[in-house]
Amino acid sequence: MKVVGLDTAVIVSGVSRRTWWRRLGDGQVQKLPNDAKGRAVISLNDLVDATKHPFSDEYLDLVLRADAGEAEAQNDLGQYLYELGRPEAAMYFVSAAAAAGYSDAMQWLGRAFAGGMGVEADSKLSVMWLSRAAVAGHSIANVQLQGLLRANLA
Repeated sequence: MKVVGLDTAVIVSGVSRRTWWRRLGDGQVQKLPNDAKGRAVISLNDLVDATKHPFSDEYLDLVLRADAGEAEAQNDLGQYLYELGRPEAAMYFVSAAAAAGYSDAMQWLGRAFAGGMGVEADSKLSVMWLSRAAVAGHSIANVQLQGLLRANLA
């Protein structure tokens, strides 16, 4: 059985944690044992059924990989959620990917904080994330960082 953590279910579905726990309590969603990490989990089928959203197999695979902690999948899911107009959900997954050292996510956060894309603009956080991405070898972040620094020095 494929499962996802409750945090992932909350972010992906947009359904509150309280509602998920209520659904678990009243039997709408099957209560499963915690996973090896000690996380509360639900079946992927229950996530799909409860949200009544026709997810593609590709999207569900991305959700599973992101939930498992795969940084590239977290970044990709975050980008997708941002494009769907869900910037808070996007930040959850992109931030996790960046914290794991994924340079594309670091660069995206730098750009997001520079332009206020789904977050409040913050030049210090922008420079921090672009710097981390540049140190990790992200060439676009390096160019963006140089541009920001030139603009701040002018």
